[in-house]
Amino acid sequence: TGAIPHALRNVPSVEVDVQGNVSLRGDPSVTIMIDGKPSSLFQGDNKGQALQSLPADSIERVEVITNPSAEFRADGTAGVINLISKKAKGVGRTGSVRLTAGDGDRYAASANLGYNANKLTVSSDLSIRQDAQKSRSFDDRLQTDPVSGARTAIDQDQVTYILANSANARVSVDYDLTPRTRIGAEAHGNYTFFRVDAPSRFTSDDFTGGPSDAFTRQLSVHQKRAAAEASINLRQKIGAEGDFTASLSHEAIVDPRIRAGHTFDQVPLAADAFDEQRLDNHLHNTELKGDYTQPMADMSKLKIGFDVEHLDNAYRNRGFAGPALGALAPDPTLTNLFLFRRTISAAYVTYEKPIGDLTIQAGLRVEDVRQDIDQATLGQSVQNDYLR
Repeated sequence: TGAIPHALRNVPSVEVDVQGNVSLRGDPSVTIMIDGKPSSLFQGDNKGQALQSLPADSIERVEVITNPSAEFRADGTAGVINLISKKAKGVGRTGSVRLTAGDGDRYAASANLGYNANKLTVSSDLSIRQDAQKSRSFDDRLQTDPVSGARTAIDQDQVTYILANSANARVSVDYDLTPRTRIGAEAHGNYTFFRVDAPSRFTSDDFTGGPSDAFTRQLSVHQKRAAAEASINLRQKIGAEGDFTASLSHEAIVDPRIRAGHTFDQVPLAADAFDEQRLDNHLHNTELKGDYTQPMADMSKLKIGFDVEHLDNAYRNRGFAGPALGALAPDPTLTNLFLFRRTISAAYVTYEKPIGDLTIQAGLRVEDVRQDIDQATLGQSVQNDYLR
């Protein structure tokens, strides 16, 4: 009844923290895929939120690959977690509705519909989720000067309130043109509203026991992220057991955030200070991928494939500071426009052969990478191209 991080906690060697961040055998460098394809949703500092918004009942099974072959990029050094989504099963129409409620203003609702005929398979699901969290942290430190022996005490107390609302929608269609040829299309979207309120209090006492520094700070973060992806795919049987698959997909993410702070200085007494950061991130990712698998008579398997991916990122940060909310002025130290474009063209081949109780796999992957980095605010641009 929960999100996919709840299910992942039951998978051996997989750890998930309270924020939904995943690690494999203690290493957080994990590549998370859906149906064999990586998604930008599960990259960066928001991947935990994205996983929390994915209902567990939309996933058929979880594949954990601790030793990825040359088929995969080397992004996730810890391994690969592949989430296989559910497809429509049975004959005719199928569907279900699920509602989950908990204390602390938490709830989730999901529905799925499917249709399965001789040649046509349609599956769809829709889910909404609200998750509220509250945590409190204390940081108390006592420092002693090694020369004079004087002591200073630093105390910090912070309460964090988190509210996350999300909605997911997905639809996929597969059609068998012939008994050996299948075409398909899939589209999915995700919307997440994320709010954090974190008041904190900081005090520092000198060696006399009197306060040398004291202030209270109110921090809030508002984030609205919208993501959508559409793909088309082909599966073709070749020969007796050969299998060729190809897919073309495009993904777009819009991720605006507002981070606002208010500082009250008490010791020494000073005027209130306000600061605000507006972050606007845009991402477009297009990928063309093809794979051919050929089983051999001696139980060995040959796999050949290619992958071309073009990524276009734009990060716009604007900062403001001032003595009051109505008197905020632009802060050039917090203002920046950063553009990043990357094209990866890759080809790979792997050969796998069982020998008794052991399985030996060899592989080779070649990648041509073209990167353009444009620091527009400073007028600096860098190209980083390589073949490996």
